Amino acid sequence: MKQHDLRPTVHDVRRGDACAVPCGCQIFNPDDLRIQVAAILRIHGYARPDEAPLGVREAAVQSASRIGAFCSPTVWYREVCVEQCSAGILTLDGGVILRCRDFAALAECQSVIVFVLTLGHALDREVRRHMQETELVEALFMETAAWLAVEQVTRAFVVSLRASLAQRGLVPTRRLAPGYADWPVGEQELLLSFLGAKKSGGIPVDVLSSGAMVPKMSRSGLYGLTCAG
Repeated sequence: MKQHDLRPTVHDVRRGDACAVPCGCQIFNPDDLRIQVAAILRIHGYARPDEAPLGVREAAVQSASRIGAFCSPTVWYREVCVEQCSAGILTLDGGVILRCRDFAALAECQSVIVFVLTLGHALDREVRRHMQETELVEALFMETAAWLAVEQVTRAFVVSLRASLAQRGLVPTRRLAPGYADWPVGEQELLLSFLGAKKSGGIPVDVLSSGAMVPKMSRSGLYGLTCAG
């Protein structure tokens, strides 16, 4: 296997020729987060952010400026072969079976990118601290800033992924994820098993019996790989 960097902030990327499926878990680290105060306020109903009460604006400014100190945004991902996809049943490498009617979009895919994104545990602890000190607005705005960060990291990851796949004449489909449409959230652990979840030295994301992930500010899913054009 020869080494190929997607961009300076991507590490441990391994890939073979155009016909081979890259092996191993890969890591993407985005550039610095930039959260807009106006975006936080708009989410909470302030269509004109400059007209929000002073205390509310100050809490939004604090959350936007401090979010980076509590985040370690990282995406772990891996390309996995598709064994079969039919009638909403997706069978991946090793006979792992997942079910969702939206898998019809993957009918022509020979492989998928399985991924998990997390901002890390420190952010969860900071939100809990605000709650314990009854700083409810601060806790709410910190969570809002965190979800904006998750969206920002997801977009950056997809841009980088598209650039890498273009070299193989491929493009990613839209994201599919447990808990959306009729894909049972209970299949979360099965999906993340491809990234070493629950294994020693695996990804630092745990899956609860409910299917929810810890850290809370995490996102998972898969992208199908289709031929460009």
